[in-house]
Amino acid sequence: MSGLLRPREPWPRGIEEGLLARLSGLDAEALLWVSGYALALARGGGKARSVSSASATEASLAVVYASQTGQARRVAERLARALEERGNALRLLDAAELNVRTLAGLGRVFFAVSTHGDGDPPDAARALFAELAKAKRGSLARLGFAVLALGDSSYPRFCAAGRWLDQRLVELGAERLLPLAEADLDIERVAAPWQDEVLAKVASLSQDPRPVAAILPLPRAVPHGREHPLKAELLDQRRITFGADARDVRHLVLGFDGDAPPFEPGDALGVVFAHDDARVERVLAAAGLRGEERVEVQGQNWPIARWLAERAELTRLSRRLVEALAAVHQDHELRLALEDASAWQALVARFQVAEALARWPRPWTASELSAALTPLSPRLYSLAGSRSEEGEVAVLTVGVLRTETPAGPRTGACSGFLAGLREGQRLEVFWEPNPRFRLPEDDRDLVMIAAGTGIAPFRAFLQERIARGSRGRHWLIYGARRLREDFLYQLDWLRWRKRGALHRLSLAFSREPQRRAYVQDRLREEGSELLRWLSEGAAIYVCGGTAMGQGVEAALLRILESEGRCSPEEARERLLALSAEGRYRRDLY
Repeated sequence: MSGLLRPREPWPRGIEEGLLARLSGLDAEALLWVSGYALALARGGGKARSVSSASATEASLAVVYASQTGQARRVAERLARALEERGNALRLLDAAELNVRTLAGLGRVFFAVSTHGDGDPPDAARALFAELAKAKRGSLARLGFAVLALGDSSYPRFCAAGRWLDQRLVELGAERLLPLAEADLDIERVAAPWQDEVLAKVASLSQDPRPVAAILPLPRAVPHGREHPLKAELLDQRRITFGADARDVRHLVLGFDGDAPPFEPGDALGVVFAHDDARVERVLAAAGLRGEERVEVQGQNWPIARWLAERAELTRLSRRLVEALAAVHQDHELRLALEDASAWQALVARFQVAEALARWPRPWTASELSAALTPLSPRLYSLAGSRSEEGEVAVLTVGVLRTETPAGPRTGACSGFLAGLREGQRLEVFWEPNPRFRLPEDDRDLVMIAAGTGIAPFRAFLQERIARGSRGRHWLIYGARRLREDFLYQLDWLRWRKRGALHRLSLAFSREPQRRAYVQDRLREEGSELLRWLSEGAAIYVCGGTAMGQGVEAALLRILESEGRCSPEEARERLLALSAEGRYRRDLY
């Protein structure tokens, strides 16, 4: 039992050998029950009621999360803690840990499921969703479930993953215990009452109200997490792209009062920000408000101008806002956007909040406007440096969004905020763990595929692997617009290439006149070499925009089909298997 915590007093003679001998023949279900029983002994001062394995399984519940950015995980953890406090045996599970067989063996399951990209499930749930799609009707006839779907109504396929799961489970014979709940960016508006409904439903179904130990200890709130941001200071900011036509990308270094949060390469830092005065004033003018009007939101009373600056999403249209405009204006464009996904996408691309309010004017009160907007979400940025190399600071790579539109120039809300900071200024940030995009624990080879600022976590990866003395090989496949202007951290990568830490470098530049290419083009050209790395145990990591990630996946599937001599179905199965093994990981935005 080396590596486990031992009691303060010496073990009685022979107990370790005897315990190992008794545990060695148990399956996973039995070991889970033993852990719960031992926990009950610990919490009860050495007293626990005896429960058979079968009854423990019946008494237990499962809370499952399918999360991409951590929101669904946090909702699930809070529900699990509330259930545990009421004496329920339960398991808190990542969807990556489930398949149809294990799901069929559970009694009651409550899901928190986010939607990612164009209506897709989070990466952790892709294998489960694929297996559910092929499962036979009736295969989940003993399951009771409820689903909380999380989404963003500014995307066309709002809550699509949760909706699909809810419907598919019914088709497979499961019993829906509660109606599907759908939460927009203001998650608590739906998640809090949904949790109350779950607790009431579990209490009504329980046949044994006596406390039962939790089968697994539940995680507690993350220190320095979203609920408890901390102050950081801007220590350094510099532009790392060159030329008038190049995208403005900044390298930022943030310091902390004391040690930095315990982040690891692959994790992200969340930035809490406020809109600039000009953006707020445009919204107020378009809505016909002065800014002094008061609004009551979640028990707090705000001047509408301050609430818009600090709490409202003003760059992306919400479905509630479009519905409020369509209720007054009999406008074909608005109606079509509410009915058609591609029309919605076009509307969101053309208009921000101030522009939509100006295009379709109507009388607004402060309360009506606040009800039509969604909460302002902090922005997440992958850490671009390892503390092994950079020390107790956070390094970020921020692309400053600037676009020209018929309504005038636009600047990204958070990227513009960060670009406007000066050294010594302070801001609020929080640590966002990303356990599904961490370095492997062993020294296996890494294939790192990125475009644009998606290169940030891979800089941290290589710094960390060098500090660890890793013997694994590293292959970077990177895409940008131009070699001279946009190859981010070029000197770092060339230095690592020269010293032998970066073993292979494949570059694709989409606006070079001689040879335009994207990362998926490089993948297809070097498909046989990629398969050789995979056959030797390499892991593939992908970071960048959702469209880029989809293009990379399509290229990987084609490589598996052509070079690996697979059918399309076999290629998809192999990619899902790599994901389940932790050898295909994506961080897309």
